[in-house]
Amino acid sequence: TFVANARALELNPAAAVQIVKSGHEIAGHSYAQDDLLAYLNAEQEKEIIQRCVRIITEISGERPKGWLSPVLASTERTEGILADEGFLWYGDYNHVDLPFVVPVGQKSIVALPHSDFADHRVLRQNPRDWFDVYKDTFDYLYENEPTSYLNITVHCHFGGRPLIATHVDKILKYIRGFADVWIVRHDELAQWVLDNQIREWSNQDRFFPASAPA
Repeated sequence: TFVANARALELNPAAAVQIVKSGHEIAGHSYAQDDLLAYLNAEQEKEIIQRCVRIITEISGERPKGWLSPVLASTERTEGILADEGFLWYGDYNHVDLPFVVPVGQKSIVALPHSDFADHRVLRQNPRDWFDVYKDTFDYLYENEPTSYLNITVHCHFGGRPLIATHVDKILKYIRGFADVWIVRHDELAQWVLDNQIREWSNQDRFFPASAPA
């Protein structure tokens, strides 16, 4: 899944077309990186979300199904606006480890948790640190939490360069070497969660059903 500022797609429409052509998803990430929803009033927030939907749809040919706010700076209104606009998933959650369906009035949206604990922007020294963080986390989850979820984050202005790209390639090859792992687009995972009506889990019910993907 490519989480993109709409302005970036306006400046690079061929990239947007190629993303979709290559079988990937484009999700909304505000108009520009400094258009933080937390600084907008209700009318401005709704307008910028609708503008992003329009731009991404017009340029890529596909309506976005997901949203992740820049620096996760959302408001108490964001969830409701996205549900009203027909979004399938929303990523501004960092209080849980697993995806779940969020009731929003008469509608629903799927929470796909994100965390910047392993964001390579905070690992500014050896690029191997980025690989090691994800490898160690994956190894722990695979061994101890077989229905767990790992959201690997790469920012293009770092990860699109050879020094990080080599480790992105390396971690994907490593993970693909294990059985019963699902490497999946955000919208595909969100649709599975919605279809199976996975609700927020408690301490007494910590895991997905046994049929859930790793």
